Amino acid sequence: MNFQEFDFDEFKGCVLFIANHPNGFGQLHRALKNAAAVQQMGRPVIVVTSDVEEKYEIHDGVPVLTLTPPYSIKGEYDPDSLEYGDIENFGEMAPELTRRQKLLRFFEESHPSAVVVEGFPFLQDKMHLTVEALRNACDRLDWSMPFLASIRDIVGHEKAEWSKEAGPLLPTISATHPRYGKKMEGLSNFDGLLIHGDERIAPFDFDLSGVEIPVHYTGYVVGDMPPRTKDMNDQDRPILVSVGGGSYGSDFLYLAFEAMCCTTLKNPWHFITGKKNTSGIAEAFAEFAAFHGFIVEYRDEGKGKAHTDILVSRHRTDFTKLLADCLVSIGNVGYNTVTEGLKVGARLITAPAYKVENKVTILHREQTLRAEIMSRQGMLRSIYPNKIKPQQLARVIEEAAVAPVTTNTIDMNGGRRSAEIIEDYIATWNAKIPGPASRSRAFELRHAAGD
Repeated sequence: MNFQEFDFDEFKGCVLFIANHPNGFGQLHRALKNAAAVQQMGRPVIVVTSDVEEKYEIHDGVPVLTLTPPYSIKGEYDPDSLEYGDIENFGEMAPELTRRQKLLRFFEESHPSAVVVEGFPFLQDKMHLTVEALRNACDRLDWSMPFLASIRDIVGHEKAEWSKEAGPLLPTISATHPRYGKKMEGLSNFDGLLIHGDERIAPFDFDLSGVEIPVHYTGYVVGDMPPRTKDMNDQDRPILVSVGGGSYGSDFLYLAFEAMCCTTLKNPWHFITGKKNTSGIAEAFAEFAAFHGFIVEYRDEGKGKAHTDILVSRHRTDFTKLLADCLVSIGNVGYNTVTEGLKVGARLITAPAYKVENKVTILHREQTLRAEIMSRQGMLRSIYPNKIKPQQLARVIEEAAVAPVTTNTIDMNGGRRSAEIIEDYIATWNAKIPGPASRSRAFELRHAAGD
């Protein structure tokens, strides 16, 4: 991508969303939906994300600028020195500094009306230098704009172990937690915190009592969903098994393979493996199908043939339609999969992602906590794949298949509400007198002890 040819004028006064996705695409997915909602209110937006290849593209109508991924840099140095300095002397730090210089160039040329950083400071350790550099640029240019931190309903980045006696053990996270306590300091660079969840359903799993900035629950961020096809017989609706786009969940596919043989249902099955869970999957499906006499088909778009028993896809652009039309959806408990399933009324069977380390089962804490909370409220069925047999999963699937379609009262207007909150912040900042009087609360906190 040639940055010299970039049209910065198109983004004057935009809302700048920054969203990286180290373990999955949930953060980017959420940022795109929030950006689309702001765009619908008439304000330009751009989402800056990361990948190996730098590029500029339009994703679902939202401009996306992709830069090289950030990474943590050890050692002390002045973030101001990174803005215009000679990066050739920084050695292995050069890729990160090049990325940040490009972001700063965009920032200064477009003069955003607001900055929204997804996942930071709770999940994005590697973004603190970028946030500092943008804040320092504001101070140097005498600009004032709201900086908003944006986070999902549950942080859940810590591990949760499994106890034979008590089941999942979920560590308490608070300001005194050795890891997250330090992260609280990162909020001093922000003027507000957006939590994309419903406080009535799942209060944020972090002690925010000491936070000195406004906290806003927006509701869950879910886009428009396709309607459920009404003229489809239940026996033709597929049983959908998906493990998301992240790096978790491949073991669960094999459990679902075996459960398929134990169920009395004759419906077709559709497995979505995720792009990162490809090692040995095709071979396992072929061996499994040959042994049991199933007809298996592999395709990432379109429908399977009429006689196909198992359709296998790595990724589907029409996933939400598949979710709306399935008989039962079986998958992990990620933010997007669950909220989209609830919005279309899918019968959900969820399994927190897990792995085994030194013979100890390590559960994905975010997904475990979400599954516990929502299953208790009757929104979904929750299983633990490390503690359930294929025959038991088959029975759960059969029960779900004849259960009423899910209804819920969860707040799913998070995109629109986030856009309204962002616009309110922008209006407040624009109404302030330019200069020192318009300094944000974040500026005051950062400079309270010094100059």
